[in-house]
Amino acid sequence: MSSLVIAIFLLSIGASFVQRTTGFGFGIFIMTMLPFFLPTYGEATTLSGLLAITTSAVIVWKLRSFVTWKRLWPILLTFIVVSTIAIFALTRIEDHIYHAMFFRDGEPPLYISSLF
Repeated sequence: MSSLVIAIFLLSIGASFVQRTTGFGFGIFIMTMLPFFLPTYGEATTLSGLLAITTSAVIVWKLRSFVTWKRLWPILLTFIVVSTIAIFALTRIEDHIYHAMFFRDGEPPLYISSLF
């Protein structure tokens, strides 16, 4: 097994722990390191989304008897449609477009640079 697969697996375990403990945060946790392991930010975001969907599906399956499905279907269908469009777009947009959107003259915007 390659070191990339092991790293993604360990990140997924950590992100799943955060999700299970707090109820949110899978994407936040995994995206702290995942972009460093994959060639493009789009691939990292796509993989993060797919892993988050899988984790959420497991939780829903375990707790399905407590779910009010009539109220959940509109939200769930909207999520599936929007996520599919986002994943499709993120896998096809080149990295330089992301860079142009979020960085100017090689510097991050003020709200990002003020965090560091």
